[in-house]
Amino acid sequence: MEKSQYEIYTGLVEGGIDEQHANHMVNKLDEWANSLHKDAVLNLQAGIGTLVLGLVVLYITLKIERFEIGAVLIILIGILKVISSLDKKKKYRKIVERLQHGMI
Repeated sequence: MEKSQYEIYTGLVEGGIDEQHANHMVNKLDEWANSLHKDAVLNLQAGIGTLVLGLVVLYITLKIERFEIGAVLIILIGILKVISSLDKKKKYRKIVERLQHGMI
């Protein structure tokens, strides 16, 4: 259920937030959504970096024949971080697009 900025504003005011703060919050929605989107992109990059690091560590551990489980765990952490970041990035991108088109 999508709400207009006015509906969000009136909901905040009805919830007990004074008009000035409610207006400020609604005006900052696009900035906050962009910030969340950028954070998701950075987390995605960190996940890819972790995944690559895990692959390098796995290569090294296979050469020395020790600590392979630790390397596999690093790879799994990287994969999970990438998956969760992609989901967040997609969600926040939709919010940013809606804000830009005045749909929120």
